[in-house]
Amino acid sequence: MNAASAAVATYAKSLALEIAPVRVNIIAPGVVATGVWSANEKENYKGWAKKTLPVKHLGTAEELTYAYYSTLTNPYMTGSIITVDGGLTMI
Repeated sequence: MNAASAAVATYAKSLALEIAPVRVNIIAPGVVATGVWSANEKENYKGWAKKTLPVKHLGTAEELTYAYYSTLTNPYMTGSIITVDGGLTMI
């Protein structure tokens, strides 16, 4: 986790305490196929993900929505950091 990510995570937890009962959660996505890459870059990442990630595929925006939906609909969740990275942080 780089310094900026750590700062955001710390800020979110502090904010969750500060503005409770309003809930604050963070989604920390891994490498996800989006429109920011060229077709060649996307293919390279797909190959990397298949060889490297425990889930054996590159993430999709749809897969991230499950995490967002969970944080939006669970009234007992606050101050959480949800990592959605296909297992990258485990390796």
